[in-house]
Amino acid sequence: MKIYISGGAKNGKSMFAQEIAKKLSYLYEDPDRNVSLEDKVELIFLRSKIYSSFKRYEEVIAMLEGGIKMSDELYEKEGARVAALCGGVRNITANALFFLKREEEAYGYYEDAKFYYQIAYDYDSKANKHYLAMIYDNYGNIVEDVDKDFDLALDYHIKALRLYHEAAEENPKHKKALARVYHNIGLSYRKQGV
Repeated sequence: MKIYISGGAKNGKSMFAQEIAKKLSYLYEDPDRNVSLEDKVELIFLRSKIYSSFKRYEEVIAMLEGGIKMSDELYEKEGARVAALCGGVRNITANALFFLKREEEAYGYYEDAKFYYQIAYDYDSKANKHYLAMIYDNYGNIVEDVDKDFDLALDYHIKALRLYHEAAEENPKHKKALARVYHNIGLSYRKQGV
């Protein structure tokens, strides 16, 4: 089963990115600097993606505890315009929990991510189609693991597949996600004995 994190970095570049993220975090936390809440949430989101690429999931979860609170505050102020970022924070949290075998906890964060990505999609479907597809695919995986509901999981994987096909027609960079979704659909069928 493949979970999509929505980004990631290569090892050599990732080490460099991690150092930059640490330095930026220090600057963003400086009380003498006026940094927007959106920039702070974006930085936490990017740092968590970097740490995820190193499989440092406990640190990702600790980092995102504050990020989730800030993203809630950001969503209250900015609404649907920042919904994809709020969904991203929850998706990475869910992925980290999932990789730590804490599937029950991950489930709720995937639910929340799905909620925010749906809002983002409704706000701007073209820009956010791939996010909704990603969370449908991830959500199908967690439904399979936690609920053992293979039919519902398959429904979500197929929804993801349709959205990714549309996204790939608009932007070819989304074609690689199709392989992952087909893989997850195949796993769902295998688990059903089909």
